[in-house]
Amino acid sequence: MNIPLFAVLAVIVILGIIAVVYALKRGRTQKEPDYRSWFIMGIIFVTVFLVGSLTGLYEPVPIFLILGLVFTITGLANYKKWGQPRRLLTESERKTRITAITIGLAILLILGAIFFILADYF
Repeated sequence: MNIPLFAVLAVIVILGIIAVVYALKRGRTQKEPDYRSWFIMGIIFVTVFLVGSLTGLYEPVPIFLILGLVFTITGLANYKKWGQPRRLLTESERKTRITAITIGLAILLILGAIFFILADYF
């Protein structure tokens, strides 16, 4: 009885993934990574791991330490590229991102509604 609903859900998810990938790939150019952000993200991951392991508030996940070290080392290895000015988005890039975010939020809204409806059956 619920098989058609799951089929509709699967089709919506697949179409949503295709739409998001298409929207992101349409106006994409190769850009240099922001290594300063990588460094900051690495420091945050290592801090989350250390807070978890030292305070015992939650079970520390070792992947935070591994990712934190990788991001921190990569950011530090490319510290000479930190000072490059940031480029603002062009109009087409901004529209592409807004489209991708809108499609993603619509998919999440539809999935939430479907799961809310399915919650009554289980």
